[in-house]
Amino acid sequence: MESRLLSDVPPDDVQALRAISRRRSFAKGEVVFHRDDPGDSLHLIVKGSFAVRIMTPLGETVTVAVRGPGDHFGEMALADPKSRRSATVAALQPSMTMAIYYGDFDRLRTRHPQIDRVLTAFLVGEIRRQNELLLDALYVPAERRVLRWLAELAEMYADDDGV
Repeated sequence: MESRLLSDVPPDDVQALRAISRRRSFAKGEVVFHRDDPGDSLHLIVKGSFAVRIMTPLGETVTVAVRGPGDHFGEMALADPKSRRSATVAALQPSMTMAIYYGDFDRLRTRHPQIDRVLTAFLVGEIRRQNELLLDALYVPAERRVLRWLAELAEMYADDDGV
């Protein structure tokens, strides 16, 4: 479970998360969950990539993020058992995640209250990401944002030789 978000989490806590996580495989184009589905799990991406999409009020589908190995999605599900998904997530290629379900996580945090550090790290990481996106949208020219996004996608899809 190589997640950038867990890089500062104590090894024992990461091991506890590994113990409760479940491997999930997705085919290209397969939907992990739809917007407004019940939020029941966090996904740590092990392999592949996923598109995070929302529907605009005009009915257009917009990809708001592409996430790859080391990234995650669905973290709000661990904070609130009544949460609903805020976007639709689909695999862009054959992919694999390690899913952590709310019930398993809640039992773990009951036994080990310090595991809440992990949840806090997930939520803080997402707030930081959203703040950066907002600043970009408000102050960075569209051409520069597109170039940055293309560079990120090229890095995500690069083979072992960097091509």
